Amino acid sequence: MNFYGTTDFDDALAHSTAPGLIRDATREYVGGTKEQQPERWYASSPLHHVRPGLPATLSMHGQDDRLIPPSQLHLLDAALAKAGVPHRSVELPWASHLFDLTRGNLATQIAGGVIEQFEQQQAR
Repeated sequence: MNFYGTTDFDDALAHSTAPGLIRDATREYVGGTKEQQPERWYASSPLHHVRPGLPATLSMHGQDDRLIPPSQLHLLDAALAKAGVPHRSVELPWASHLFDLTRGNLATQIAGGVIEQFEQQQAR
């Protein structure tokens, strides 16, 4: 499962409303800037590892996520589709980053139902 995940660091930096925060977190995670660590930068973006044969993937992202842009969901969705990986991508209206930390809100209720349905489909 992928909840509001960064799938491509370049796109995340280009479309985030908090690029400084994303840049700093990415630099710390990768161990340097893109220029300093180009191989690590590339290898750390999950989008570059999508290939046929991966397990079914469920992705959810809030439409109102101001930290990790919803474009990350769209990029992963397209890559999984192109690779023929079974997947489902859900963009949750009004949900922001870390929406699932607040139990009982609308996004969490929708997510719970989507997860249950996805797991049942994959169990068949």
